[in-house]
Amino acid sequence: MDKHDINGNVPIFINIGEWDGDDDELDKTVKDVSNANPNHTVIVDDIPLED
Repeated sequence: MDKHDINGNVPIFINIGEWDGDDDELDKTVKDVSNANPNHTVIVDDIPLED
């Protein structure tokens, strides 16, 4: 995945769908994204995407 700088006051959405992994791993991932982008709201969406 390419990494791009997020500019402006844009929230970051993380769609996890139906998370099959460990809850601690999910928490760590969300914290990592939040810490990397301290001026942005991070929203976690657990609704699966439509095909």
